[in-house]
Amino acid sequence: DDDDDPVVDEIPVYLTQELADKLFIYQYPVHPVSSTYQSINSQIKPELQEVILDIGLDTDSANYDKSHGEQIASSIDKDKTTQNKIFSSNLMDRVRLESTRSIIDNDSYAVGIMRGNQLVLSPIRGVVTLLPSFSHISQEEEKESEGNSSCEDEEEEQPKMVRVQFSRMETEKSKKAREASYNYYCQKSAEEPWYHTEYHGVDSTISKMERAKMTIGNVGGETEMDLTSTGYIDALLPRESEGDGSLPPDSLTSVNHLRQLPLPEQVKLVLFDVKVVNAQQLSCTLRTDIDRVVQCLQTCAVMVLGNWVLRSDLLYSTTHNGIPPQAMIRARDYILHEFHEGRVVERKSLSALVGLPQEELREMMSQVGVLRRNKRWHFRLSPDTNFLERFPEVVEQQNLLWEARA
Repeated sequence: DDDDDPVVDEIPVYLTQELADKLFIYQYPVHPVSSTYQSINSQIKPELQEVILDIGLDTDSANYDKSHGEQIASSIDKDKTTQNKIFSSNLMDRVRLESTRSIIDNDSYAVGIMRGNQLVLSPIRGVVTLLPSFSHISQEEEKESEGNSSCEDEEEEQPKMVRVQFSRMETEKSKKAREASYNYYCQKSAEEPWYHTEYHGVDSTISKMERAKMTIGNVGGETEMDLTSTGYIDALLPRESEGDGSLPPDSLTSVNHLRQLPLPEQVKLVLFDVKVVNAQQLSCTLRTDIDRVVQCLQTCAVMVLGNWVLRSDLLYSTTHNGIPPQAMIRARDYILHEFHEGRVVERKSLSALVGLPQEELREMMSQVGVLRRNKRWHFRLSPDTNFLERFPEVVEQQNLLWEARA
């Protein structure tokens, strides 16, 4: 009954694919989420979704038995040299977690993050269950069994009770299928190498950047649902504009043609024309709410002093006058980073630093900067303090992206 379970709130939900092929859920419920790991060494087999984590233990904790930790380390590293010791501190100071692949339908799970009053969901690639691996115990048992084997051989074998178990009949076809599947898995496991990876804590810059991909990625445009019958038909079948429908000279898109496109395309086309834009001015030009405009800007532009500049990889996606796109992208990103830090740029020193021809460098600088009398280039627009104050979360995300590029 709806009266017993009323709707409290409605929020828009978006789907992003930015991390869909890289996102895993690690299940290890024993460890509280509030606890922090001392140190982590990680390895992964991405195709088979196998993971090994060597996690440091808090040996100063009141719950840690140091005498037992010393005993385990001494037993394992008894005959090893200093270089080959597993526990160099003579104390069991870490534990290994190994993965077991969960038999779970990945389509039934997603990872979500709130962006203001919006929920952004991302599909996942897999779910991995982590369990402690007591390899040190196995090593001790192997030593004990080897030491006792000689004594057992000398003793006369005594009669033992045998427990008989009956298993279900297995057809030859099913047996071959089972063996083939297991052999195939073992073969793939042997072929795929372990990749040593670097662990980044939840508050590190890299981690924040990866999480930001879910909130600044292209989560799809909104569809206006509050339409009249005529408006709905026009949305499905847009009316052709008068005239031959060709673009104006110099590939400049008319405002009428522009407004017939999805908002992300509108924003991108404007940026390709002007290269640098103020978010509020763009919102007024497109007659669209600034929040929606800012969402689109984050997919195709970078922030410089509160203003927005077309991304270098979109502008230089192919070779430019014989210069590889990577060289053009690096040079332009360096210029934008200098402007973002509030610095001015001298063309002579910049030319020696980035190694580009003078003509290409002058063209690049003139798109985003202005040359003053002191022969130094300044950013084309003044800092947009209103934007910096109104969108602090977006500003923080963009600053993290610039830190990673530096």
